[in-house]
Amino acid sequence: MSNKYRFVTKFFLQSICFVISFGALTHNSSSLANGGSDYSIRNGGTVFWGVRTAGGGEIITNEIGFEYGIGTNETSLLYENLVFDEQDVGKTFTVTATEDPDFNLIVEKLTNGIIDDVFLNLTFANGDKIESTTSDSLGNTDFQGWEINSIDLVINSLEITTPGNDPNGDGNWTQVTYDVESIINVTKVPEPSPLGGLLGLCCLGGITLLKKFT
Repeated sequence: MSNKYRFVTKFFLQSICFVISFGALTHNSSSLANGGSDYSIRNGGTVFWGVRTAGGGEIITNEIGFEYGIGTNETSLLYENLVFDEQDVGKTFTVTATEDPDFNLIVEKLTNGIIDDVFLNLTFANGDKIESTTSDSLGNTDFQGWEINSIDLVINSLEITTPGNDPNGDGNWTQVTYDVESIINVTKVPEPSPLGGLLGLCCLGGITLLKKFT
């Protein structure tokens, strides 16, 4: 093998080693955005927002509802067609685009690069809203760059009592105390790798050298 081909071969090998080394140095596993005061990171692939509160209203019932939404939009909601009772304690209710057509609208809000508040309304089966809890924010950013696969509602505890504390003294009251979690399951969207561009530049340089020696 002539010296010029040895040189070009050596150039290619060194270039490939450089690209591999550069990739090893610059590859960092991404972490979720800080979840603010209410959302917290769990298991690297989910964030959860825990809600513990109580409410009541002038109705006698043993069933309630939850509405999960973003910002001030109370028309695109998750879980609004479900009814919950004390038998649902310990259960997880998962929503994707298959279960709820509003899922994609919620995901669009959560990944648009703008900080949006998340709210969870507690309602009675007749549609009356009796409690609304709002997270402070999703932190310094939203989930831009992350793919949201599903959103879970976990019922940790739920107590529905009638007439409860009966503030009006007429027996027409239902008291609700609940502990739930909203869990967002995410996957990091792969970022374009710089390795392809570096390898292309190295190949271009090698071809240029090869033409020069031939």
